[in-house]
Amino acid sequence: GLQRLIEAEDWDEAATQIAHCAPRYVADGRLQALRQHLDALPAAASELLAYWRGVCALDAAPAAALADIRLAAAAATDADALLAAAAGAATALVATGRVAELDPWIDMLTTHADAALAAGDADTEMRLVPGLLAALIYRQPWHALAEPLAERAERLLHDESAAGQRQLMGALVFHLLWRGHVDRLERIVLRIDA
Repeated sequence: GLQRLIEAEDWDEAATQIAHCAPRYVADGRLQALRQHLDALPAAASELLAYWRGVCALDAAPAAALADIRLAAAAATDADALLAAAAGAATALVATGRVAELDPWIDMLTTHADAALAAGDADTEMRLVPGLLAALIYRQPWHALAEPLAERAERLLHDESAAGQRQLMGALVFHLLWRGHVDRLERIVLRIDA
């Protein structure tokens, strides 16, 4: 259906449908297909989907992803969109070793703490928790939200194929070691090995 909308140059409806379908594409690991749909849109329609374009580039080009995610954050009007941008930006900044730039994103996370603590569906959790946890762990491991996010991260470890799993595991291990929860870490490692 998306291809038909693009062929018909119905840009507004195509952008609406892409925004609706994008979470599923990401959850299914179909980033290349999503990126092809985004690239088929004209610039004006594509700018509205900057967040998703950034998500598609996180693994291959984190610096480019960060530019798109910053655009999305500037246009965001609700806490969920801002938290998604913070998680994506954190992922890009950690990947590029620019952890000193995490502070404004942590401020955004702190401002929207209530929304950050509200659990979502598994796909949304896998898209948000690794980046949000990494932001705190690599810059402010003492932050009050670190432990609640670490608990959510621990519950997400079962999804081995999910994007963000490596970052999730790395941040969780760092958190547990920093907090001195070696027994908890050992139980997690045993569960993963099983």
